[in-house]
Amino acid sequence: MLENWNSHADYQQFIISNLSYFYKSMPKKIIELELSISKLYCLDLDILREILKPYYSNIGRPATLQPEIFRSFSLMLFQKETSITNWVKKLHASKLLETCIGCTENNVPSFGAHYDFISRLWLSDLSIDRNKLKNTYSYKKKPPKTKEPGKNKKLPNKKSGVVKRVSDFFEAGRSFSLRAERLLQKIFLLVAGDGTCVHCKSS
Repeated sequence: MLENWNSHADYQQFIISNLSYFYKSMPKKIIELELSISKLYCLDLDILREILKPYYSNIGRPATLQPEIFRSFSLMLFQKETSITNWVKKLHASKLLETCIGCTENNVPSFGAHYDFISRLWLSDLSIDRNKLKNTYSYKKKPPKTKEPGKNKKLPNKKSGVVKRVSDFFEAGRSFSLRAERLLQKIFLLVAGDGTCVHCKSS
């Protein structure tokens, strides 16, 4: 169930009321995170609630900290961290980072909560997709070296006609309806572009 969703206005008020403490105790760290904090402050996630609601069960325990987890992933991206494991450790070890995503010390999303969120947004079985990826790129031995084509010459096209087949596919009015990432792309279209917020209520 998707019931507990703190509004963007509540998040902004939370940030304003809590960051003053960190300005006094660790001003250098605040300056380092200033750009990321500004982006999160503008990142209005209220628009996502109705979009995500159909992907949550109508029964059972309500899901918690969903906008906070989204902000966590956003901050992880802003800080150029690529490991979810390392990021969650940093998050739980820093009161400032916890505050930046809208959480208090004893109410921070866990490692499992982050992966549950990914699984919910990825409209396919992640374990099956991982196996497919391994099978696709499972090289047991190095491919044979290709001879250089010579000066001002190109290598021969191993799979000719690919572009035409893709073009014909879309011209026929078809689409990749089973794309597992389509929900994520819809979300990114609404709230993110080049790392800055698109939907913003603040001045």
